[in-house]
Amino acid sequence: MNAAEISDFELLHAKLQGLYDEVLTLSKKSPSDALNKFKIRIANNIMAAANAFLLAQGEALPVDGVEQLDDTDLPFNSDVVMILSQYLQCLEKLRSDNVEEYGRDWYWIVDKHRSERRASTPRKLK
Repeated sequence: MNAAEISDFELLHAKLQGLYDEVLTLSKKSPSDALNKFKIRIANNIMAAANAFLLAQGEALPVDGVEQLDDTDLPFNSDVVMILSQYLQCLEKLRSDNVEEYGRDWYWIVDKHRSERRASTPRKLK
């Protein structure tokens, strides 16, 4: 990944994590309630951006057969949490594949070389 792609990734990941956190809170209160159309539209926009980014990076889509949430047959909060979780896991794999440890810190790899741009510790290695 290059520096611009890393910036795009970080913004996309933050949006997806925020959406996930909000829907998770709703799901804990009412897992069988349906997400409203406004929230589905926001989720679909973020998922579309994630799909495009992942495909551009040569990655597979997170959930086979689910590229968008259906706004006519409103999904349950718990279903959306499950789907968004898969998106976060795919992004985490991509990030983990593009960072390396140096000393006690992690750095992004840019054009096959360690950059000076710090990254957080990969979650799958904790």
